[in-house]
Amino acid sequence: MPNRRLRTAHAVLLCIAIAVSVLPLGGAGAETAPEPSFGPVVRSSSRNDVSPPLRDIVPLKAEGPDEEVVPNPPLPKVKVNEAGEPEGSLGPSAPSLQLATGDMPGPDASFEGVDNVDGVLPPDTNGDVGPNHYVQMVNLSFGIWTRDGTMVYGPARGNTIWSGFGGVCEVTNNGDPIVLFDHLSQRWLLSQFAFPDVNTGPYYECIAISETDDPTGAYFRYEFLISETKLDDYPKLGVWPDAYYMAVNQFTSSGGSFSWGGQGVVAFERDRMLQGLPARLVYFDLFGVDDRFGGQLPSDLDGPPPPPGAPNVFAEVDDGDFLPPVDALRLWEFHVDWADPSASTFGVDGQPNATLPVDEFGYLPCITTLSTPTRNCVPQPAGPPLDALGDRLMFRLQYRNFGAYEAWVVNHTVDVDGTGHAGVRWYELRDAGAGWGVDQQGTHAPDLDNRWMGSAAQDNDGNLAVGYSVSSSITFPAIRYAGRLAGDPPGTLPQAEASLVEGSGGQLFPIARWGDYSMLTVDQTDDCTFWFTSEYLTDVDLAPWRTRIGSFRFPSCTPTVTGALQGTVREASTGLPIRGAVVTAGAYSDSTDADGRYVLPVLPPGTYDVTASAYAHTSSTAPGTEVPADGTATLDFSLAEAPGNVTVSGTVTDGGGHGWGLYARIDVVGNPLGPVFTDPGTGAYRVTLEPGDYSFVVTPIDPGYAPVSRAVTVSASGTEDFAAPLSGSVCPAGYELTGAGLREDFHTGATPDGWTVVDNAGLGDGWEFDDPGGRGNLTGGSGPFATVDSDSHGRLSTQDAELISPSIDLSTLDAVELQFETDFRHYAGVDSMDEVADVDVSTDGGESWTNVWRREDTSYRGPAHEVVDVTALAAGQPDVRIRFHYYRASFEWWWQVDGVQVGEFSCSLVPGGLVVGTVTDKTTGAGLVGAALTIAESPGAATTTFATPDDPARGDGLYVLFVSVTGNVRLTASVDGYQSQTRRVRIREDRAVTRDFVLRPA
Repeated sequence: MPNRRLRTAHAVLLCIAIAVSVLPLGGAGAETAPEPSFGPVVRSSSRNDVSPPLRDIVPLKAEGPDEEVVPNPPLPKVKVNEAGEPEGSLGPSAPSLQLATGDMPGPDASFEGVDNVDGVLPPDTNGDVGPNHYVQMVNLSFGIWTRDGTMVYGPARGNTIWSGFGGVCEVTNNGDPIVLFDHLSQRWLLSQFAFPDVNTGPYYECIAISETDDPTGAYFRYEFLISETKLDDYPKLGVWPDAYYMAVNQFTSSGGSFSWGGQGVVAFERDRMLQGLPARLVYFDLFGVDDRFGGQLPSDLDGPPPPPGAPNVFAEVDDGDFLPPVDALRLWEFHVDWADPSASTFGVDGQPNATLPVDEFGYLPCITTLSTPTRNCVPQPAGPPLDALGDRLMFRLQYRNFGAYEAWVVNHTVDVDGTGHAGVRWYELRDAGAGWGVDQQGTHAPDLDNRWMGSAAQDNDGNLAVGYSVSSSITFPAIRYAGRLAGDPPGTLPQAEASLVEGSGGQLFPIARWGDYSMLTVDQTDDCTFWFTSEYLTDVDLAPWRTRIGSFRFPSCTPTVTGALQGTVREASTGLPIRGAVVTAGAYSDSTDADGRYVLPVLPPGTYDVTASAYAHTSSTAPGTEVPADGTATLDFSLAEAPGNVTVSGTVTDGGGHGWGLYARIDVVGNPLGPVFTDPGTGAYRVTLEPGDYSFVVTPIDPGYAPVSRAVTVSASGTEDFAAPLSGSVCPAGYELTGAGLREDFHTGATPDGWTVVDNAGLGDGWEFDDPGGRGNLTGGSGPFATVDSDSHGRLSTQDAELISPSIDLSTLDAVELQFETDFRHYAGVDSMDEVADVDVSTDGGESWTNVWRREDTSYRGPAHEVVDVTALAAGQPDVRIRFHYYRASFEWWWQVDGVQVGEFSCSLVPGGLVVGTVTDKTTGAGLVGAALTIAESPGAATTTFATPDDPARGDGLYVLFVSVTGNVRLTASVDGYQSQTRRVRIREDRAVTRDFVLRPA
């Protein structure tokens, strides 16, 4: 990355910037964190929807965060004496034998992940593998690759996934991301936390569940409120059959500083999230039980499902000097009850179900140094010591069901010999029916290099691998891995270390954050191949981290034998495919796509009772379905509408005066079967719903109309009509813009005629129109725009720039509005000049200016359409000028402006009618996109056909054409490679008529 100031978001400091004090033993911090009575808190998702396919969402480009990095001390996991100094917890960890008896296999795949495109640290590297893709998320971006390392999406900002979703998940990008592939349902889970203000909350978790196994497809998107008052930091999630589980380290804010707020644990309602339905969470706060609990992980499933009804197990590791009597792993059972969530339990009234003593371990010295609580422990050849994050378990707590026993593996970082030498302490826990026990454990440190930031997992043969970072004063930070075969001596990793990638650089940033986690997972396709991702360095710079993605496999591992089940689910009365139906076989499930197709590709061979269910339909079960080994069974379902369903129908019409029907998308919030679309010619729609409360959101396809929303209580069949008003920003077909004043959209990509750019700083870095920072138009407008991009000009430049309109004669107007689209990103770092965005009005040729709009101190992010009444200043004035003034800026962020309109404008109705139809290929029946439609009697009437990818009931090749003449006209459809076709059509005022064309290839 360029040698530039590092801008680091709240999201990247544990992963946020918080001033946490190390708390003494027993009750410390009670004044700042409330102690609620222990019990479940139940909430519903505060927002949910179905996204467009991710592949159709333009990736939001990396921008970096708004804040600078500040120190982030460790969790309160260390005992202190009356003087406030640490005691205990130091000294060597119990050693383990490190005799190499074999060599780890080399990488099968190894390719670059997302690097530091956002200028932040640490990366929080994690990712998972599915049947065809690898998905990686880092702070604050993500990428999607095919399994051979070909990037197919990204890098994109994390909140790209929530584009158009609204709320805090869309407008913030706070990070702490997690990616999981839920192999039981063939779905992707992508998440990150969110908050409008880190100091005041409220605090949310944003979760997206893919609709299919394709991570570039559509997602069911969710916003969950976790707490009004406690920051849900360091969220770690796990997949389980009955829920998605999450552990969070909580902090409370007071006066801008944070104090430890206790361990929080959450279960999310997986079954409903897989259907895109509003879902619930169950949350427990452990602070009032014991404020020393913290740093927990939930179990995350690989391989076969757990026994039916098995609870998810949460774990943490504790030093015996801090939480007596001995060094131990503590385990909690989370029993969630979705039938009666208030009956859910965590542990034994919040206390652990089991405490398992482990071999004694010592913390690294920097973990226990109160005077410099930075965790910077691990030396590197260039730069300050790196963050060890040695006060908690490292992601993941992998669970695997071997049939005869259940196993969990996990790791953390320890001091190997009492000299500050970092090594990986790993554990395998087992339960063969008599309860958990530590089956084996070891401390991996085969030489004098430091090993830390590990992630551990087992394959289906019981072979264990650990991936980790390696560094020392003579070894540049690198990514390596080691392991053991199932028959190797217990407590050892004797399969000698292999390298995924070696480093050649150093990190110079003084707060040398590293991690905060890495991720090792096992490929579902064979249940043998490990995939690992972590960070490393190739350059010497402030934070030049890169990430690597790689795979390896023990040659002795026997791939799991599986079978597959596939088919379609259709509606019984119509034969149409049902989208979003859920097909379940045991613990495995899949949902149908837009064509009603499902596939369960990795079922253990055997006999299943397979059930298909869909919203507003009666479920159907096929008992005794045989799934063959290494084969595929086909099973189709036909589902009848459920009794008691309600039909809502109506029309969406033009509300500007013509009154014709509109082609529109209708999202019924609460209906998981996806949006419905109106008939383009009539505006009619029909949707079948279960009785209940819904929100109808109507979005006309023509951007000249504004969306309409309405709450609807559905109890009996009825009619809901919608009249869409004109949006005002552009005029739809059948209207023309009239009025007096000035309009400018900057679409030439250069200074518009009559406009003036003034560079008061004299450095040539003023207003520009060619997107110098490569941000794209973030204002809500389209095409080129006006911007001052302070960030793109770097630390050596200063901006004080004016963009002044030409003189505007408004002498005939009694009312004047100033409208514009904008995106203002403010930089809030300690070295900020506190940049200002002003809009001013002059009525004396620019001799004097009156401010009418200002933004400073905080960002005002687009898309934002601003309307300012400037009647008192500008109405009746013959010489009005508008000034956009960006100043007090040096290496800040930017201000974008588009769609400037000054005066009094409106969309006036033009007499005429519409023609609506499709143009298709006679041979294939496929819609032809880009075909031209023209009217012989009205040369100005012309349009082209377009695609309709989101409307499952309509093919591509649709057109909507306004014609300003009435009566009989000749309409021609033409496109290269086809014979043109002309049809007569009668145009009737304020009416729409349908004419379809079928073209023969030329």
